[in-house]
Amino acid sequence: MPVNFIPKTKIVLQIGNSVAVINEKTTKLDSPPIIIKDRTLVPLRFISEAFGAKVEWNPVFRLVFIKMGEKEIIVQIGTPYASVSGKKVLLDSPPLIVKGRTMVPLRFIAETLGAEVTWDEATKSITIIYPG
Repeated sequence: MPVNFIPKTKIVLQIGNSVAVINEKTTKLDSPPIIIKDRTLVPLRFISEAFGAKVEWNPVFRLVFIKMGEKEIIVQIGTPYASVSGKKVLLDSPPLIVKGRTMVPLRFIAETLGAEVTWDEATKSITIIYPG
C-alpha cells in the first residue's frame, strides 16, 4: 500500500452539531458546521486531516496551507480567493475564524480535495465521501 494511500472515507456532519461521524465512528468537533449567508462553512483542519491532508497555519499572515499529494491549497482568512496548485480560485465565501477555528466553504474544500458532497435539507446534514 502506498505511503499516502487513504482508504474511502465517509464523513457525516450536521449544521450546529459538534459531533461528526467518520466511517461509522463518532468524533467531537471543536467547531460545528455553520451556515452564513446561505453558505455552509466547515472546520478546515478537521475536513482536510480526515482525508489525509497536511495542514499548516501561518498566524502572521493568517494563511492556511493544505497539502494533499501533489495538490496544494492556500487560503487566507477574510480573503474571497484561494490558491489551488498555483491557480487563483474565487470562493463563495471567504474563510473566517469561529471560536479559534478556521471555517471554509464546504464544497470548496471537499471538492478541491476530491470528495463528493451531498446535502440533506430535511435534517440539515452533510455527507462527504472521499473515494480513496
